[in-house]
Amino acid sequence: TDEVQVTEDVDLPVVAIGTPAILDCNLATQLLDGTASSQGTEFSYSWTTGNGLIIAGSTSTSPTIGAPGDYILTVLNQETGCENSSSTQVTQNIIAPSLSINSSDTLTCTFTSIGLSATASGNSTDLSYQWSTANGQIQSGANTLNPTVGLSGIYVLTVVDNENGCSNDQSVFVPENTVHPIVSIAAPAVLNCVTDEVILNANGSSAGPNFSLDWSTTGGSISGGQGTLSPTVNAVGTYQLVILDLSNGCSTTEDVVVNGDYELPEVDAGDDFVLPCFEDFVELAGLATAGGQPVSVIWNTASGNILSGAQSFTPAIDQGGIYTMTVMNLTNGCTGQDFLEVTEDKPLEPPVSPDLPACYGDFGSIQVGAVTGGTPPYLYSIDGGENYQSGGSFVGVAPGNYDIVVQDVNGCETPLVPVFIPQPIEVV
Repeated sequence: TDEVQVTEDVDLPVVAIGTPAILDCNLATQLLDGTASSQGTEFSYSWTTGNGLIIAGSTSTSPTIGAPGDYILTVLNQETGCENSSSTQVTQNIIAPSLSINSSDTLTCTFTSIGLSATASGNSTDLSYQWSTANGQIQSGANTLNPTVGLSGIYVLTVVDNENGCSNDQSVFVPENTVHPIVSIAAPAVLNCVTDEVILNANGSSAGPNFSLDWSTTGGSISGGQGTLSPTVNAVGTYQLVILDLSNGCSTTEDVVVNGDYELPEVDAGDDFVLPCFEDFVELAGLATAGGQPVSVIWNTASGNILSGAQSFTPAIDQGGIYTMTVMNLTNGCTGQDFLEVTEDKPLEPPVSPDLPACYGDFGSIQVGAVTGGTPPYLYSIDGGENYQSGGSFVGVAPGNYDIVVQDVNGCETPLVPVFIPQPIEVV
């Protein structure tokens, strides 16, 4: 008889899976390690999962998986039909840090930089911070929870958990209030000889309880209204207004110049002169200039006499005296004066020496002595001014009554001096 010996091979394949890594934000996929399982061409491998994700290599010893879950490796000995299985659990840590940014203060002219404040916590204590901005300015602390910023804009904080690579970000808007007050000062009037103070007008400027204002001057003088938009000033100079917005510390400054026009007219009343006696009156001839500006004229006298034209450049006068010409610039109210003296230099009564005739029928003579006063040359008359001669000696004067008068070059005459030449008694 023949005998056949039958042997049994029921050894199960070895299934060995290495401890998998934890999936996180840095490790989204990984290779499972089943290389320690039975090896050989007679073995086949099959990975399965009910709640995970096998991306590739499900029939290899090292599949690529992409999700947490339970993964089962089954190894089959294709020669014996024996198979064995084992499983491993893949876990995941994708917890992002929690993050909170406090609302920002407002940038102003007083606070040109501010500090931001944030709090963060994570699955671990190994956290890193990074601030970024597209339109702001990070001055310091970009890698902290409390940076200092200097411009309005949107700031983004990114917090990374360095253990799992997970991050969280949040943004905050930094507002700005740097609106400057409005300062508007109207062109002021000009100070002059009539207008000795002007009121500045800044009523178009910002005003109210949130604003403070301050006037100052270089070379000028503020006489009233310092704390108002309409101060009174009484001197030429530069005036400066500073308005401060108390809510944001922003200020605006503007200057205005107050000018003065104190130019006096140039006045010439004319030269002194002697009043001629052969005219009933004379006209004065004043002159004045005021830079092309209109003027007014007034003449005054305390010792003379103005017949007409007291408000003209050429008044008519008929007496000696001091005449004052006052001219006002009608644009600035400034006045200038000049005066002249008109004298009446009439000759005084001269000494007269008559020479009487010696005998009846003879003629006498009259001698007019030296004249004082008046303006030579003189003319002499013994008939009360009907006829004149250039000398003061009259001869061949018949007996009778005579009126002696002397006239100077201005036509001014001495008082009449009566002279009587008697007729001698005839001797028969």
